[in-house]
Amino acid sequence: MHGIRLSRPERKAVRRQQLLDAAREVFSSKGYTATRIEDITQASGLAKGTFYLYFEEKCDAFAALADDLLTAVENALEDSRALHAKPEPNPAKACKILEDEIAAVLAIYHENRAIATILLHEARLQEAALESRLTAYYARVVRHFSAGLETMRKAGVARSLDAKVAAQCIVGTMERAVQTCLPRRAGSSEIRRLAREIAQLECRGVFR
Repeated sequence: MHGIRLSRPERKAVRRQQLLDAAREVFSSKGYTATRIEDITQASGLAKGTFYLYFEEKCDAFAALADDLLTAVENALEDSRALHAKPEPNPAKACKILEDEIAAVLAIYHENRAIATILLHEARLQEAALESRLTAYYARVVRHFSAGLETMRKAGVARSLDAKVAAQCIVGTMERAVQTCLPRRAGSSEIRRLAREIAQLECRGVFR
């Protein structure tokens, strides 16, 4: 049986993904600073010149991985917003909605733990473009949680509060919790338990 012949755009997409898969592996094992373009191309099995057909420098390859991570988080939150568009007047159910959102974000962070750690604690300090991406991402995610808390307030569940500050606390707690409270091989039950703890802590602070 003959293999399927890929079109030129398809071949380019396959090679780009091959480079990104290798980049993920190398960044995860060596960190951002120590990783060289040669390390990525060697891991991918492609020539160094091929790398430059898709990325100008290693920052661009890492940015593509970071974008995938941040987009996955935002998509998960948007899916949740679509499911829970109406205000929930029941405190227990409102807290469960927040728990579900936190669990979805924790799962994505945990699945991409190495890239998330490098982005948040190493690469952003060296690359202005990554810091800019992260700042814009934080603004959107904080806006999401802030809107959710404001909806809770309007439903009579949450007290009057600065929703933006509370949302920033949620985002910061999630990121720190992944780094310090989740074992590297944590399963879905451990992620859910941590999400429940964070949600209950936040709900006790914002509910009437």
